[in-house]
Amino acid sequence: MIKKILSKLAEWFFKSKSTLFDSVEEYEAIKAEEKELRFSFKWWLQQVMKIMFLVIIIIITLLLFGCSPATVTKYEPVYIPVKCEVIEPKLPVYSGDIIKDNLKILKYADELKISLNKCIGR
Repeated sequence: MIKKILSKLAEWFFKSKSTLFDSVEEYEAIKAEEKELRFSFKWWLQQVMKIMFLVIIIIITLLLFGCSPATVTKYEPVYIPVKCEVIEPKLPVYSGDIIKDNLKILKYADELKISLNKCIGR
């Protein structure tokens, strides 16, 4: 079992070693072809497409940057709670007459509003 594993490792090692030597020889051939292909239509098209892609990304970025909302400062009044002593008027007493009871409730609401307005300062 161990001999099989060692033989497989040896095969893999020597195979990768020969691949390395083959790739060095092929590297020079590829360089020679690259010099010929450098001025081909396909090469120029690839270069133009790279540049166009970058230009399009830059333009889209600038256009989207213009869509960001402007900062607007809005001032609103801030109310600070202040302790105020309000004299609460007497609650109206139910008498049974609807008209008199409604008048008493309206009078109570007016007195309460007046005493609360004193705290606000109106």
